[in-house]
Parts: sequence; C-alpha cells; structure tokens
Amino acid sequence: MADDLLVYLQAHGVPILVCTPCASARQIKEDDLIEGARMASAAEFINMSCDATVISL
Repeated sequence: MADDLLVYLQAHGVPILVCTPCASARQIKEDDLIEGARMASAAEFINMSCDATVISL
C-alpha cells in the first residue's frame, strides 16, 4: 500500500522531503533517495508547517 501511495505522489509531482538530520543519523545520502525526493532542513519543515492551512500526519 505504501508503494502505491509513493507512486501516486511521484506521478503527480508532489515534493517528497526527507529530514536531513534523520537521514544523516541513518547514513542516508541524497544519492540514495528515490526520484522526486530531496533533503530538507528542520527550518524548512517548520516554515512549511507555519504556512500550511492543513497539516496531515
């Protein structure tokens, strides 16, 4: 099911953000990410959540 959701997000150009400190702790590098995913800083996540009208976890 998660794979289906990921394919849907990729097909619709939805940005997939990966927490840089979380990835670093797991030794994941930007080159390891799937197509459409990129590293994002905590500040970027905070700014996005402050600007959002809806937050879904």
